[in-house]
Amino acid sequence: MNFPPSQVILPGQLLLVTDELSSSADFLLHQIVCERLRSAKSGSGSGVTILTMSGPEAGSRWKAIATKSGLTSGVVSSFLHFVDVCSDSDTPGGIAAVGSASLKGCYDRLSSRLSQASQAAELIILDDISTLEWIGYDIADVQKFTRALVALCRKAQAPLIIRHHVLCTSTREPIFTEDESSDDLFNLLAQLASFHVEIKSLASGRSGSVSGEIALYHGPSLHNVEKSAVKAISRTSALQYRLTDYSAVYFHRGTASGVL
Repeated sequence: MNFPPSQVILPGQLLLVTDELSSSADFLLHQIVCERLRSAKSGSGSGVTILTMSGPEAGSRWKAIATKSGLTSGVVSSFLHFVDVCSDSDTPGGIAAVGSASLKGCYDRLSSRLSQASQAAELIILDDISTLEWIGYDIADVQKFTRALVALCRKAQAPLIIRHHVLCTSTREPIFTEDESSDDLFNLLAQLASFHVEIKSLASGRSGSVSGEIALYHGPSLHNVEKSAVKAISRTSALQYRLTDYSAVYFHRGTASGVL
C-alpha cells in the first residue's frame, strides 16, 4: 500500500508535518518533492520552493537526493528553488539584531516570486520552523511570520507545507485541541492547518522491520467536502512504515514481515 501525500497537498492550504528526532519526516518530504518535480517535468504541475535555515548546504543536499531518485540535474535546477530565511543573520548584532527583518526579507522575496508566476503556484515548503526558535528568533516574530506566510500562500493558491520538530509529545487525541504539553508555535500551526501528518517512532522502541508510524488528522481549515475525500488516520490505527534505500514502504500495524 502507499501513503498518498498528493491528496493532502491542496492549493492555498497548509499541511503541517510534525516529527521527532528519533523519527524524521525527511523521507516524506523527499517523496513529495520528487513527485512534484516529476509532475513539473511532464508539464502537469509546477515546481517547488523550499524555505530553509541551513544555507547553501541545504540546497546541495536536496538536489543530491532528487538526482538519486532519477531526476536529471537540468530538471532539478529548473524546478527546485531555495530561499534562505536567515540570509541576513550575519548582520552585526547577530540573530537577535536581525529578528523580524530577515523574516520580512524572506516574505518579500517569496511574495515577489509568487506574484511573477505565470502558471499554477509552486509548492512552498518551510523546513523547518522549529529551527527559528532554536537559534534565537523571538517567538512573536516567528508567529507573525507564520500567519503572513499562510495568508500569502492562500492568496496565491500555493500549497504550503511546514515541518515542525516536536520535542514534547502527547498521545492524547484529537491533535487539534489546546494541549498544555505543546508549545505556542505548535498550537498556532495546528489551528491554521488543513491537514496534520504526524510521524512518530514506535512506542515499543526500535525495530528492524518497522521504522515508525504515521497518522493523518483533519485540521480546522478543512472544508467538509475535503474531509470526506481524504480519510483521517487516527493514532490508534496509524500506518507503519519501513525506510528503504530510496523510499518508504507503508503497511497496516502488525502486518510487517517479522512483526507479530
